[in-house]
Parts: sequence; C-alpha cells; structure tokens
Amino acid sequence: MESHELLQFLVVAHGSAAEVQSALYVALDQSYIGQAQFEYLYKITDETSKVIMGFSNYLRKNLRVH
Repeated sequence: MESHELLQFLVVAHGSAAEVQSALYVALDQSYIGQAQFEYLYKITDETSKVIMGFSNYLRKNLRVH
C-alpha cells in the first residue's frame, strides 16, 4: 500500500470512529446502553480516533505526503 493510500484509509477510519461516537449517542438516547457503557465506549473510540490522527500526522510529517 502506498503512503497516500494509507493516509486515505486513515481518513476513512477517522470518519468511522466519528460515526461510532454518533451511534453511541443514539444508543444512549434510546436506552440501548447505559451511561457507564456509553462513557466507556466513547472513551475508547475517542482514544482510537486520536491514535489514528496522530499516526496520520506522523506520516504526513515524516513521509512528506499531503
């Protein structure tokens, strides 16, 4: 996989993490999950999102890919 393809994949993955966070709000509002589950899952998703963005930024900086 080339660098620009990997970066595009990471952009999609970051968007998917945001979709999961949105779905978590719906699940909480519909009482499919409780507050504790929501907070745990949201935190994991947020951490994953940050790792994805950090890796993307690292690649852009060190591989000089835009």
